[in-house]
Amino acid sequence: MNTQRQLTTGKWIFTFLIPLVLLLIGGLFFIPKLLAPKPQYNFIFMDKPYISDFIKRYSGFYRYDISKHQAQRISWEQAQQYTLSTQPQSPDGYRIQVGNDNIFGLLLFFVAPDVYIPIYLVGHHNHIVLNIYFIRSPSSFHFLGWIINDNTK
Repeated sequence: MNTQRQLTTGKWIFTFLIPLVLLLIGGLFFIPKLLAPKPQYNFIFMDKPYISDFIKRYSGFYRYDISKHQAQRISWEQAQQYTLSTQPQSPDGYRIQVGNDNIFGLLLFFVAPDVYIPIYLVGHHNHIVLNIYFIRSPSSFHFLGWIINDNTK
């Protein structure tokens, strides 16, 4: 009788309690991301010239549209039309992170220097990868500011 009761208790623990604990732990990580506000502020950045054996890129100004997840090249005159906030954090609580912050990213930079550097929008427990795939080194990305008066939305 006692052995049967121990088996029933063990089955109950493995059937209900452990999956419930795993769901609670998973919820602690994913629920804040789901409830976080979506980024709203576009930004302007500049890339430094890059010259290699096969590629020649010239510096330019880019407007990153958060809603479309794409960077569009703009002229100096277009860039001057925007009012920018040069604060590292946007008014809605996001910031730009260039490159990986782990040892694998650093190792990959030295082993394969032609790999593109990932750029993230970080805030409110989110790491959003931005579609900026032409930056090859962390020093070639220059954040200029968050667009405050974006009339193109």
